[in-house]
Amino acid sequence: MENEARESEPFPERKLVSNGSAGLYFVILVLFLISSGSGILLGLYYKPDVDEAYESVQDIVFAVPFGRLLRSLHYWAANSLIICIVAQIALMFFKRWHQDRGRHGWRADLCLAVLILMTAYTGMFLPFDQRGYWGTVIGANILRSGADVLTSLGSPPSLNPPLLLQGLLFNNNEIGDQTLARFSWLHFLVLPIFLGILLYARSKMIPRNTAIPSVPTTTTPSSRWPWLRLSPMLLFILASLLLLSYGFEKELATKANPQIPDNPIRAPWFFRPIQELVSHSSLIGGMILPVLIFIFLWMAPWIDQKKVARKLGRISFLSPFWGTLAFSILWCLFWLACSSFVASRQTLDSDFALLVAHFVAPLPVFAGVCLIWSAAVGFISSSRRSGFTALFTCLMACSVVMIYYVTYHRGPNWVFFLEPSGWEN
Repeated sequence: MENEARESEPFPERKLVSNGSAGLYFVILVLFLISSGSGILLGLYYKPDVDEAYESVQDIVFAVPFGRLLRSLHYWAANSLIICIVAQIALMFFKRWHQDRGRHGWRADLCLAVLILMTAYTGMFLPFDQRGYWGTVIGANILRSGADVLTSLGSPPSLNPPLLLQGLLFNNNEIGDQTLARFSWLHFLVLPIFLGILLYARSKMIPRNTAIPSVPTTTTPSSRWPWLRLSPMLLFILASLLLLSYGFEKELATKANPQIPDNPIRAPWFFRPIQELVSHSSLIGGMILPVLIFIFLWMAPWIDQKKVARKLGRISFLSPFWGTLAFSILWCLFWLACSSFVASRQTLDSDFALLVAHFVAPLPVFAGVCLIWSAAVGFISSSRRSGFTALFTCLMACSVVMIYYVTYHRGPNWVFFLEPSGWEN
């Protein structure tokens, strides 16, 4: 009787996703497929030639049926993909899913982020408009500065990664037909293949308990095809992207003019923190700090330990997250204001200006204060985990502040303006 009663009970419904990481990974996979599919359709009409690239994009926008919508869909899917992979990395770090068995998934997400940013960078140049051309020039100058420093230190060309990458992408710093052809091959074929392989490998690293088991106890469609339960999420993603593509179309800038740059030249939003750092020091901001940040994130599973922090009270100024978030925003804004103050003066004719120029404005001071704050949080809380949480929070908060600062307060000649309307005056 008991067995019959158990068999008659309905089988409890199990969710396809039991944690945020697996659900966010599904969103990343869908966005990758949408951006790849729309990119393939755009590539059918694109001509990778300096004299015809811009005109072919104009034909896509104005002559091809639904070409404007397709280009905007590709743009918003690619930007959403960048946001989601950053959110995936942040979620794994704050939830401690990067530790122990999750370290392989953590490294895979870091590699995904690098490949996605490389894909976005190569795609930026393909329309051959002013924004894309001069954004590519900024990247070439960063590589050239790093290659020059390593060459001055006696590094041979075969052991000079910036020099090798510069020769591979830019044909010895010449941005023209060969660069456009190489970028188109990378953007349309090479990088998407590597992304697809890595995404498939990443899907195998999701824990088994996050997927629906095969339970042939019912005959509903969702039990025969468990992935149908994700159809509402899929429809929501498609509807959101279509609304964004229709309401906020991707505008086509003027054709690239290698002789006359825009003023100011702004990189895409996801490269603007590096662009702001490069404006202070091309070597430190463009090469050293990004490499150190990547090494820190790569080594996080080994360095970050599961030691529990000592409680500092319900609301604490030195709490690992909220205190660091407030400090990072205030310190980043203060440092940017001081740097702009020093850059705006023709001569440092006062003691205060000299003090700010030597002890506040330099880029190593900015990075050093963030490290000192994180070390102080870890020391006071007696937890290495709290210190690394503070450092990671500081990194994320400062990146967001710099994106806002470059977008709304950097004007012509990279001068600070309180409001964008002040640029015209």
